[in-house]
Amino acid sequence: MNVMTKTEQGLLTAVEGLLEQIEALRMQNLVQASAYAALVRHLAAQKLANPATLERDLRALGATQREAGWQEGHELLAGLVAQVAGLPSLQR
Repeated sequence: MNVMTKTEQGLLTAVEGLLEQIEALRMQNLVQASAYAALVRHLAAQKLANPATLERDLRALGATQREAGWQEGHELLAGLVAQVAGLPSLQR
């Protein structure tokens, strides 16, 4: 029989709480990226944004900091803009 001590149970509870927070943050990040993509699509369709320029700007911004998270985040958004730019509704 495997019985957890109070300390082990406390650690397990803390880890489960952290995992829930991580999942909530991941979902928020996905929703924000989706909203960003929709905004880029709408602005580009109205000729108020140039996705190719925005993509280049995002890549340049990503290169301004050494932190991997900063670089990866901007690269992710740049890739998202590139995908949005290739969608048929923007090629009118």
